[in-house]
Amino acid sequence: MRLFLLWKSLEETFTLKSAENDIDCLNYLSGKTMDYVNKCAMKGTIAAHVDGNVPTLLIEIPEQTEYHLGELFYFFEFAVGVSGYMLGINPFDQPGVEFYKGKYVLDSLASRVQK
Repeated sequence: MRLFLLWKSLEETFTLKSAENDIDCLNYLSGKTMDYVNKCAMKGTIAAHVDGNVPTLLIEIPEQTEYHLGELFYFFEFAVGVSGYMLGINPFDQPGVEFYKGKYVLDSLASRVQK
């Protein structure tokens, strides 16, 4: 699966300028914004994945703010939890974390009590 994130509105963007010698043959992009170029590249990449039968997920985010980034994090945390349960795995059972807490945290507390 390929994931694409699309910010609907950006606070800052810049316009591409033409080069005098056009060594890279990209002067045809002169006057276009970088946001426009990125969205065109994304559309082409998604089309190629769809043609190759690669599943894609496009998440559109209204704007770049702390709130929307938090919502994105929550979405993925929730998706991991639900996916784990659907696969018969308890996503909150982490033997490595429990081992760490048992070995190092309790040892640390024991050494503090002995002082």
